Amino acid sequence: MRRKHRNDKNHGKNGWIGGNPRYGKSKGFRKGQRASTKQGERKAMTDQDEANDLGTLVTNNLVTVSYDLIRQAMKGEPYTMELAGDDGGYVIEAVNQGIDSRLEACYCPDRGDRYTPGGKLACVVSVESLPVLLRRLFEADSDENEGGPGLLAADILMTLGINDSGKLVGREALGLD
Repeated sequence: MRRKHRNDKNHGKNGWIGGNPRYGKSKGFRKGQRASTKQGERKAMTDQDEANDLGTLVTNNLVTVSYDLIRQAMKGEPYTMELAGDDGGYVIEAVNQGIDSRLEACYCPDRGDRYTPGGKLACVVSVESLPVLLRRLFEADSDENEGGPGLLAADILMTLGINDSGKLVGREALGLD
């Protein structure tokens, strides 16, 4: 059997894969060990996904915020805003997804949701729809539009009185009132 690389001496039927652990504790594992580790990681990821499906969103700071906390901050009132420039486009993209993989929608006229385009995008978002809209904005944040939709969602959370740690501290504590 031909070696793949001059440093691949440790590859073999019963040998180490990924390097000899003697030269670094995190490097190298025996054949068969990795599968059990990966299964554990997949199970943890599945459990995390199930938790996310139960009404939570993850911010740019990797903080989990529950839908209930957002609704509590709204105090039963719809959230109104006027957006200009790219921010309006981010909201339109999020709203136009319709029902997503979590079977949630963020535009339901029956709930009182209204998005009126014009010079500025005028939005009235219901208590039920705002958490879904925020989750979609955080998910839409990527390398190509970094700081766009995610920053808008973080600003909306701040205007509700939710700080960067995902805690409801009130608008007064954030210096907004």
